[in-house]
Amino acid sequence: MRINNYALLLLILISAACKKAAPPKPDSIVKEDIYVVGSTYAANGKNVATFWKNGVAKKLGDSLTASTGKSIFVDGTDVYVAGTLYGVNGSSTAAYWKNGVQTKLTDDGGYADGSKIIVSHGDVYVSGYVLENDAVVTALWKNGIVNKLATRAYTTFPRCMAITNDGIYIADTYMSAEYRFLTGYWKDGVFIKQGTPEQFIYPSGLAVKNSDVYIVGSIDSKVNGGAKRIAAYWRNGVITELSDKSFGSNATSICINGQDVYITGVTGKSDGYSGNATYWKNGNQYVLTHVAANSSANAITINGSDIYIAGTNPFGAVYWKNGSAVQLANNGGANGIVVISR
Repeated sequence: MRINNYALLLLILISAACKKAAPPKPDSIVKEDIYVVGSTYAANGKNVATFWKNGVAKKLGDSLTASTGKSIFVDGTDVYVAGTLYGVNGSSTAAYWKNGVQTKLTDDGGYADGSKIIVSHGDVYVSGYVLENDAVVTALWKNGIVNKLATRAYTTFPRCMAITNDGIYIADTYMSAEYRFLTGYWKDGVFIKQGTPEQFIYPSGLAVKNSDVYIVGSIDSKVNGGAKRIAAYWRNGVITELSDKSFGSNATSICINGQDVYITGVTGKSDGYSGNATYWKNGNQYVLTHVAANSSANAITINGSDIYIAGTNPFGAVYWKNGSAVQLANNGGANGIVVISR
């Protein structure tokens, strides 16, 4: 039996239509949502608080008032960002955004910073500081109500709060009544000293795992016997230096995953704040970029076996997944990151 060309073509089309489309390859299935927060530049040069979800930017402010996002927290479908609004006269206002809606935590015209945000059991906690009588005062806001922890406190970096079933922890450098710098943390409003005044450290991150309290930052060059700041962390008051005194470094955040301790920071410059974006895993150092100009790893999170780090490179806001850079913007920088599995 002969089949003409028309019948043959019809048979091929019917056969193709009956075949099921091939399922997507496992590697192409998106298994997580990646949230990053920081800032971008407006046309007039002002910072604008911004967060990205899977690379798509959402601006939280406008070019009329400079602003920056410091940390991000995701609670179900709600996205919370803590940050700061800056006035033209050098003033600053602590604030947070819920799904893009802004809430000011302090009045305009003062000096305040909203650094870390955590939502726990429906309550919104923001840590930061305010300026009061020319003293920097560590502050904790719960649902917009401030609790001032102490005067003469010198909190210098964001990402310094953790909440566990055991309490609320805030890392801090505190000046005692004898004008001696003490490094430690607040737990439910009580200051717990770590180390001695001779081990003065600028705290920039805190993590609590079981009963262990970790604080990261940098040792002051005046007390470490060298000319440069050195990245370090404390575990229950025992200090570990992450780099030697031959080059400057600074630790910016910490994440505990199982038995592994991950710390982000900067290496390669004498001031410890501008250099190569770096992270440490259990004390082993990994450099993310060897371009020293304006590169910094600022926040880290672990999702499964993947390591996500937010920061800044010479091009702008960026995050790294397992060491590979994903450029978010051609300016600005990234300060916080959260990854949610679907």
